[in-house]
Amino acid sequence: MRLHTGYEAVGVNLLDGSLDSLGLSLTPGSEYTIPPHSVRTFYSPNMGASVLFRHSVESPPAIAREPHGLLAFYSDYVHQLMSSRFNGPFRLLLSCPPNCGLGVSYAQLLCNVVVRNGCGAILVDLDPTGQSLLNVPGVVSAVLLEEVTSLEEGLTPYVPLVYGAGESPTGPRYTLAATTLAHTISALVTTERGPKALPLGGTVILCCSTDPSVLTGVAMTYECTAVHVMVPSQGSALADAVRHNYGQNPISVIELPFVGRLNFPHVPRRLREYFYGARTPLLPCKLSVRSVDLTLYEASGEDNAVHRREFSEALVRRAVAVCHAQREVEVPYCNFAGYMIVLSVVPDPIDEGVSEVSLAAPGPGPLPSRFLILLPAAMEPQELIP
Repeated sequence: MRLHTGYEAVGVNLLDGSLDSLGLSLTPGSEYTIPPHSVRTFYSPNMGASVLFRHSVESPPAIAREPHGLLAFYSDYVHQLMSSRFNGPFRLLLSCPPNCGLGVSYAQLLCNVVVRNGCGAILVDLDPTGQSLLNVPGVVSAVLLEEVTSLEEGLTPYVPLVYGAGESPTGPRYTLAATTLAHTISALVTTERGPKALPLGGTVILCCSTDPSVLTGVAMTYECTAVHVMVPSQGSALADAVRHNYGQNPISVIELPFVGRLNFPHVPRRLREYFYGARTPLLPCKLSVRSVDLTLYEASGEDNAVHRREFSEALVRRAVAVCHAQREVEVPYCNFAGYMIVLSVVPDPIDEGVSEVSLAAPGPGPLPSRFLILLPAAMEPQELIP
């Protein structure tokens, strides 16, 4: 079954039987709290479980029955990938439609299975078009997982690597962001991560494009060992096109059968906990900064450049990313430190051309950099609050 929570949290209590959620087994008698605006998939391996849901009358969850458990339905594909680890960590490219709930669940399932087998997993999200798995629209991101994702917290405790990619999974800006992310991951994997770090078992790259040339380029950039295509009605043709583009290069390209719901339900976009990696929800702080102490850019998907923007009242409610760059020339190539929301832009009555910019930020500051990137998302500051 698939659980969609509303505006309030929902308690899940396994009374008896067995229940699994993306590779995580629930403990009978324990209650799990699923946050608002969340989606969780449950499966009973032994086809039997009694579950109690606790929720408010004002915000009941939506519960949909699914014909198959993901782990059972895709067990042959999961087993094949896990067996390939003996030749080195697998690198899987998963092609699925944007905001595809089934694709996201499959990606998380694979990572959890890898971690449960004593290895680390890297989850890469190359979908900049909507509310992505790891981050906000307009970015690509990746995260290293060394423990099974929590049923209650999901992926929110992890601080991902984030690069601005624009709003389209094509074009020079997207290519630069995806390539830079791949090089950063490669550097992190080859760097000594300490004696307690788990050996890497696999990488799952989630890509929403259905363009064979884009998928082939991503697969080559990330040196993928396998491609799984999960696209209704055109999956077979897309898989054939990727095989053709690869030519004689040895790579496994498989069309996955599509089962279950296509899309996540529409939920309000929310900024995640980002700057400091806190597991507890962060309440926004209000920062006031003079515009002369900030430099605002907007990334274009048409080229690799970023273009300066002036602060104005039109930016109110827009999300901005803080870049790690310390020099202007570094801005197009640096990852993001976190996000803020523009609350107000008030012109200074004395200094012409200078404004007082109020920002909703996760902490009191100071900011790690003066360089900000304007994002396509617009949201209310209260969306930061759980």
